Amino acid sequence: MYDNPQEFVNLALDTCDKQQSGTVKTQAAKLFEGLCDNIDGAVSLTSFFCIQALNMTLSKETSKEALNFTDFAANIDGSHQHLIENCSFVKHSKPDVVVDASITVLGLLSYVHSKKQYQSVFVCIERVFQYYIEDILTNESKLVKCRYALFLGYLIDVLFKDQPQAFRETIMFLYRSVDLQGEDKAIALQSIDTLKTITCDQDLIPRIQGMDLLPELLDMITRSVGTIANFEYLEFVNDFIITYAHVLNERVGTIAAAVVARTAQEIQRAADSGIFVQKCMNILKQITQNKKLMQAYSHDYERIYVPIFEFMVDPTRIDVEDEILVILKNFIKKTGAVSDIIFRVFPTLQAVFAKNKNCFGETLMDTLNYYLIYGRDRMIADPSCIQMLIQVADAAMFCTEPNVTVNNAEGAIFLQIIF
Repeated sequence: MYDNPQEFVNLALDTCDKQQSGTVKTQAAKLFEGLCDNIDGAVSLTSFFCIQALNMTLSKETSKEALNFTDFAANIDGSHQHLIENCSFVKHSKPDVVVDASITVLGLLSYVHSKKQYQSVFVCIERVFQYYIEDILTNESKLVKCRYALFLGYLIDVLFKDQPQAFRETIMFLYRSVDLQGEDKAIALQSIDTLKTITCDQDLIPRIQGMDLLPELLDMITRSVGTIANFEYLEFVNDFIITYAHVLNERVGTIAAAVVARTAQEIQRAADSGIFVQKCMNILKQITQNKKLMQAYSHDYERIYVPIFEFMVDPTRIDVEDEILVILKNFIKKTGAVSDIIFRVFPTLQAVFAKNKNCFGETLMDTLNYYLIYGRDRMIADPSCIQMLIQVADAAMFCTEPNVTVNNAEGAIFLQIIF
């Protein structure tokens, strides 16, 4: 959990999903699934054991009165309660270990609990989590928080439908955890994974909108982009924009501005931040692929993207010139025009061509083509543009770099396109 938090999270997910690793924990999980799938009453008994273990442990830890589950299921009676109370694991294990095991098994069996025939069991699960929610979210144990974040990835879509406050606290817990570092990093990674899982869940979208959580979440995302150290979080941000862009509309610009500022900051850093910059560029590309946003707010986004475009003046300083070329192409393609800002970037494409050793490459050729299609009149009116295009075509035609035949052919084709 501390030495390799990512591996810790991966093992937890594997335990609750496919059990592909050969560890004791995953094989025990496979056994639980086999018992519950093939033995009548196993689901009720296993769930009751987990729920009561949680109930008893958290009750002692918080000095709260324990919940009563006397009518849990027809096959559960006092003897089962007695079994749990005298269980060596529950009696002698550390509280956070008992909570860890109980929540993990409940997450493992979530595919069963979501079925209609186990509705009464699910109600009890929901009841115990609602009752102890504050105690779980503020628990000193990092393991407990990690497991709760894991559990939410499986049942948050149906959890707390009639308890809006518990739902709000749970969602906010995930968002507040994403930038934890050091010994808490496993909580951050687990929360990020859960957020990526639930963001596009169609059952959650109306609930988040109905509770008016989007403005608060948008503000949290915008602030976190500027400081986040876990690049995995940016994948969630990308999914968030895809899912909610039609609702956020121009407010997506606040995220875009934060991502642009962070991208510029990372590019200017001396330390290697290639993966982080790439994840940022994926977000910026995704925004420009949204036709509705581009047609309605393209001028606003162009202004926001200017600091990124400025890096094209000297593309040797960056490794993301192809991503910027795609962004330029998207602006032109989605709006059907070459705006003033996009046109001002055009002369820098010759520097990209030079960096490529006088080779076009698929991205540069594609972007230049869009400039020619939608900005032809502007180029005809500016002799320096025509001169640049001819220089580029000429350099490609007489290029002696590897793949010389392909490069020369591309130069000839491009010269044909110009005229």
